[in-house]
Amino acid sequence: MADLLPPASVMATWPKPNYVDPLTRGSGLLVANALLSSISLIVTSLRVYTRVWITATPGADDIFAVLAFLAAIAMSTVSSLADARYGWDRHIWDVPLTWMPSSLKCRMLFQITFSLASTLTKISLLWFCRRILGNGISGPFRGLNYSLIVSMVFLGLLSLAFIFVTFLNCIPIKASFDLAPNYSHHCLDGNKLVFAASVVNLFTDLLTTVVPMPLIWRLKLPRRQRLAVIAIFGLGISVDIVGSVRTYYVWQDAVGTWDSTWYAWLVGMTGAVEIHVGILCASVPALRPLLKIIWPHFLSTGKATSYGQSGPTRKTWISGSRSQHSHVHVMSKSGGGDDHDDLSSQGAALGSMGIVRTVELETFVEQKRNSAVQSSSRRFPTGRISDELASIDGQGSSSRSTSIRGFESEGETPFRHAKMTSALRSSLKIRPAAACFNGARAFSASSARRAAQPFFANEPAAPSVQTAIPGPKNTAAAQELDEVFDVRSLNLLADYSKSVGNYLVDLDGNVLLDVYAQIASIPVGYNNPHLAAAVNTPEMVRALIDRPALGNFPSADWSNILKTGLLRAAPKGLNQVFTALAGSDANETAYKAAFMYRRQQERGGANVDFSDADTTSAMLNQSPGSPNMSIMSFKSAFHGRLFGSLSTTRSKPIHKLDIPAFDWPQAPFPALKYPLEEHVQENAAEEKRCLAEAERIIKEFHNPVAAVVVEPIQSEGGDNHASPAFFQGLRDITKRNNVLFIVDEVQTGVGATGKFWAHDHWNLQSPPDLVTFSKKAQTAGYYYGNPALRPNKPYRQFNTWMGDPARAILFRAILEEIESKGLVENTAATGDYLYNGLESLAQKYPQAIQNLRGKGQGTFIAWDSPNRDAFLAKAKSVGVNIGGSGASAVRLRPMLIFQKHHADLLLERLETLIKA
Repeated sequence: MADLLPPASVMATWPKPNYVDPLTRGSGLLVANALLSSISLIVTSLRVYTRVWITATPGADDIFAVLAFLAAIAMSTVSSLADARYGWDRHIWDVPLTWMPSSLKCRMLFQITFSLASTLTKISLLWFCRRILGNGISGPFRGLNYSLIVSMVFLGLLSLAFIFVTFLNCIPIKASFDLAPNYSHHCLDGNKLVFAASVVNLFTDLLTTVVPMPLIWRLKLPRRQRLAVIAIFGLGISVDIVGSVRTYYVWQDAVGTWDSTWYAWLVGMTGAVEIHVGILCASVPALRPLLKIIWPHFLSTGKATSYGQSGPTRKTWISGSRSQHSHVHVMSKSGGGDDHDDLSSQGAALGSMGIVRTVELETFVEQKRNSAVQSSSRRFPTGRISDELASIDGQGSSSRSTSIRGFESEGETPFRHAKMTSALRSSLKIRPAAACFNGARAFSASSARRAAQPFFANEPAAPSVQTAIPGPKNTAAAQELDEVFDVRSLNLLADYSKSVGNYLVDLDGNVLLDVYAQIASIPVGYNNPHLAAAVNTPEMVRALIDRPALGNFPSADWSNILKTGLLRAAPKGLNQVFTALAGSDANETAYKAAFMYRRQQERGGANVDFSDADTTSAMLNQSPGSPNMSIMSFKSAFHGRLFGSLSTTRSKPIHKLDIPAFDWPQAPFPALKYPLEEHVQENAAEEKRCLAEAERIIKEFHNPVAAVVVEPIQSEGGDNHASPAFFQGLRDITKRNNVLFIVDEVQTGVGATGKFWAHDHWNLQSPPDLVTFSKKAQTAGYYYGNPALRPNKPYRQFNTWMGDPARAILFRAILEEIESKGLVENTAATGDYLYNGLESLAQKYPQAIQNLRGKGQGTFIAWDSPNRDAFLAKAKSVGVNIGGSGASAVRLRPMLIFQKHHADLLLERLETLIKA
């Protein structure tokens, strides 16, 4: 190649060659390559470990990062070889001519591997930003998303073009390395090409830094995380600066001087720094979940991160194929305080965009994996939660009124062994079980890809037990409390300021995975930011300060509160609601409604007035004014602890002792045998027997039965199940005998069974007459559809408060959170996943886990334990807060935000307990 040899006049000015003891730049390049390559290896390996084993969210950005690392290693290897063997550390006149062909080959390989490493790193960063936006191309960020796509395509094509031209710089190729070719050949000006490519690379470095900025600076980040973002961008800008220096040395190497090997050393040095620091920038943000385990307090924001919506939202519906989107909150244009512009208000169709939260991202913003396909069978567009949830993957939705698929339903999916060892966190005193289950517990890459991101970014990575439970602080506080409050039922005293998501923290700092959730009453996690935002509104403040007597003086917006909250979640066929104060109160008032309805029918209708005998005898607690009617409940049922509800409670004697009770009947509840598939005929016969006995009681009991009340799953009584056929038969019996059908959904309602209402599993031909609710709704009452269930006169169904507007507002926020994150669907999928894992445990330890039940019922799962009470007490020692029911049942009541990685932790600790 003629342009590789300088003119004779230039060579004449060179000093005499010194091949024996030449001046060199030393071993700095070798040391730098070794050090930087080692750092890149460590960081990239930790990135892969974090994404695969901790968050289980490997993506294309990780693949590009690994490829960039491999290209960087190849680049460093080439420059080190050229430095050590082919004169890149000495002046060109001190390089033997026999080394030059190899030196030129190293130069070409360095240029190619540098281009690959640089391009792959930048694509990894840009793809990372796409993860923030959810990999979608619709919504208010479609412009930025298109920019990212175009940028990545441009970078890829540019790199391919450069590699192609570099490789084919000379035709034939061997002419690129031949100092004096004596054959026909054609070469481009390779030196100018290299410099031009360096300038373009510098431009794309700046492009990669600038493109994400519109997203980053509009994110709502806590101060500490904002500083981290600034630090990351500082590193990125430093890469740009190093790139500028490298470009200068490329100019000297290729164009400015003939002393190319002397400047090749500097090009190699700055190139190594630029590439490896770039890899560091691309990978460090992905390490946050790992770092959060090691230094949880340092990385904590100090407050819950808002991933909910704090401003007005709009309902958006989508129908389409799988995609991944995100719902990104931006700072208010006014710049004021906690006000935010909800992107859904910008008029764009958000589709299935989810909600960006803060974890493991370059900007410390964690993307949710959203993949939502809207089922045409939904009834929510007409104002209610769907009765048949679509079988689709992903989480998400765009706004507070959207209800879409929240999690993958994988059927017989292996659950991953997500162990967080004490070596990663010194404060974690629990050592998880070392052994995995055979087959069922084996981690697979495919299951990792399917896993979803946590709903709470600042949630602990795993339980942590520091002291005995109760610890010294708990014990002292309990003794103080005992002076003024009965503490004999106390489990522990909690520090709710530190509890977050699925984790309950006690006064001694023990962090427990809470699968009891305040007796099944916490729906969407401790310190939920969206609920906190809902509380911090003028509407809520007014409801709290000026609490109205709703029967007399409701606020002007009470109708709107009901329609946008409680009635939007009403069961199918029921369009009215009576609000109450608690579950027992809800059942009591439902019973009253049933009695008044029955007597109204017997009297001849709502327009027939009471007789004198009615009014007189009622004041004496005698018939006919106080009729001898009854509510039929079932053996082992639990419906509350007030007088009327307690008369229908049949779970434990301790609930009823010394309390006068009504003379009301008890029907048998099916005692099913497990596994269900092995006892089909026996269980069918048992249910048939119970139905026959229930109908006999209704017909023959001496106090006429006005209503039948039943739990979809008997909770306090031992988690007793029955088939949909049983409940269908029971509904037919009540219709046939003109008896009202009351479904007590106090514990099963609001998504716990994988459907919003558990009785949706039954596929009834006609809906229940009344459905009571409380617990996860954080309010209480009953739904009904028949207008005749309203008493014929005012003040008959009445009390001062008649519910609580503040709690109704809170339920609306809970509903928004459930819809926006697909939490009902998440519960269905997580429940299936957890049940499969428990089945594996039951097969391995059949004496410890007996009569496992709850398949297909979300996370409403239970089993019998021969030493149940001791098991529950020991569970806290391994970081799990769990409850019991009945005489021997262990019952799971996790929150709707309980996910597969929580299930993995729970299963590990359960096995640890069983093996102990």
